[in-house]
Amino acid sequence: MLSGIHAEHAMLQILPMYALLAAATILTPGAGVFFTVTSALKYGVRYSWPAVAGNTFGVIAVSLLTAGGIGKILSESPTLFTVLQAAGGLYLIWLGVKNLRIEPADLGSLAVKASGPAESQMTLFRESTILQGTNPMLFLFLFALFPQFVSKSEPFWPQALVLIAVFAFLMILIHGGYAVVATFARNLLRGKKAARIVYRTGGVLFIGLGLLVFGKIACGLLA
Repeated sequence: MLSGIHAEHAMLQILPMYALLAAATILTPGAGVFFTVTSALKYGVRYSWPAVAGNTFGVIAVSLLTAGGIGKILSESPTLFTVLQAAGGLYLIWLGVKNLRIEPADLGSLAVKASGPAESQMTLFRESTILQGTNPMLFLFLFALFPQFVSKSEPFWPQALVLIAVFAFLMILIHGGYAVVATFARNLLRGKKAARIVYRTGGVLFIGLGLLVFGKIACGLLA
């Protein structure tokens, strides 16, 4: 009983940091954001929700596959799991440096009305699901991120499902926000200032987490 309470308390302590990193990742303009924004700009907010749902469904599918691989590594070799954490830390640092150096996108430049009939909502859902479900960079990112927030001493899947649920909830919230802004306040998307802030903030967070990973591993080796 006490062990379960301690595990729940530990998860609650790390969730804010995880949620912040996940939000910074989802906010960063990428293929999924572009698809949601262009759908809203072309057809209106009504047609953006299938894109939001498809993006989220695709992320959930990739997350479950990723978690399955991580869970197998953890159950078969805790040492290999530590190596995976270190590799993930290096990837997060690289991703952070990349975000600090990247040239931000101007989402307002996508504001071109569709000249033809709107695609069906099922088509938008299917295309956005495939877009996320076949994204190798998403798989790599989740494979690097999840191990940093999983305790080796506690059951894996309850922790993984919480992380996936938080990521999915933030996907719906943030992509929905992008869709509403694109439809009703598209001028807010013009220029690169906002995107630059998102990229820079995410870059600092990723580098910080990567360094924390190596500090955690070093403390474990010295203990």
